[in-house]
Amino acid sequence: MPDTIEFIEPKEHSLDVYNDYENPHTTPAETVNKWMTLSYRLFGTMLENSEYSFFLSTPQLISQLSFLMTVCQEKTTGLRREFGWIPNSSILAHQIQHKNLLENTINFMKRWRGEMQAASLPGKIRSARRALCYPTNAVLFHLSTLQALKTHHIEMKIFEGAKENRAWLSKQLEGRFEKSVVINAWDEEEWDLLDIDHKGKKTTPKSAKGDEEREAEKKSPILMWVGYANVAILPEIFDAQWMYFYSGRDYLRVTTPQTHKFPVKMGQMSWHSVLLPTANSRLLIVFIYNFSRSLCSFEDLRTHIRIHQEAAPFNEDTAPGHSFRTQLDPKSADTEMIPFPFCVMLWDSERHIPVYMGKITGKAAPRGNQHRKSWNEWLFGWMKSL
Repeated sequence: MPDTIEFIEPKEHSLDVYNDYENPHTTPAETVNKWMTLSYRLFGTMLENSEYSFFLSTPQLISQLSFLMTVCQEKTTGLRREFGWIPNSSILAHQIQHKNLLENTINFMKRWRGEMQAASLPGKIRSARRALCYPTNAVLFHLSTLQALKTHHIEMKIFEGAKENRAWLSKQLEGRFEKSVVINAWDEEEWDLLDIDHKGKKTTPKSAKGDEEREAEKKSPILMWVGYANVAILPEIFDAQWMYFYSGRDYLRVTTPQTHKFPVKMGQMSWHSVLLPTANSRLLIVFIYNFSRSLCSFEDLRTHIRIHQEAAPFNEDTAPGHSFRTQLDPKSADTEMIPFPFCVMLWDSERHIPVYMGKITGKAAPRGNQHRKSWNEWLFGWMKSL
């Protein structure tokens, strides 16, 4: 992270705010624009097809796709075509194209990471990356793969058990994950937590996988890209004095302070949305709800949020009061209910791009022998469709 961060003012009547870091002769801003568009397309695919809650970290997704394009070239031809690569070009031409793409991506992501770390204060945005190998199936990597791991800041590690893995996550993300299944590495995480729940008594969780299938999975490394965001919202934005309830559910109520009028039901889109400011004016939290399946194009979304974002000052002396519980009146003229499912985005309002994108459904994810589509299945299924 650089000692000083330059914050870039967006150009008037322009959404092209990627090219501040680049030499236009070698690092075109279209590279970063393409990464953002691809990330949003994957989010749209998951939004339409997933009935469970999920979140995507845009920086981590771009890093993972860039890494896979480097080490799995034969499996990522669709991604290459997205960046204008011609299949029958010479090997040298492909090498030059990949070198330029990697440099463009790394340069932008390094700068953006520093900006977001600064903008998240007094909260934090953290990330961790690891290539995890099972002890009995550790493999030798090609030199180019080792270089790709180093370039993308990925730690290569022999798996030492679920406890060590969660301790590493807690340290890297500066959070507490001692009793959380973040990455269920070869089912070890779930088994370990079951042992903890049963006070050390050995238990075997139910699984649809046979012994041979589980052993076969241990032959492949697990790539872990994990992100964590904690941003501060000023206390006057939430009604901190009252906890509301309606139809058996508790609600937090978002208030409209005199110093800031955030827009509700913006524009002419087929869905409704609310923009909430954070402690730093660079970051917004965007709620989108009452959508059917998909939203809109990426450029339309950027334009939509840019037009409606506000920059009014806050009264930072406001302090939260005591919490009470009262009945919420959904028929009140000043009440806007956000129903399930809804989208949540952490939005960079200077570059006009999402840092996180997620869907909240209110449904609990299946566990045990029920099948839930994994992130790898989503990712590689989407890459095949390119």
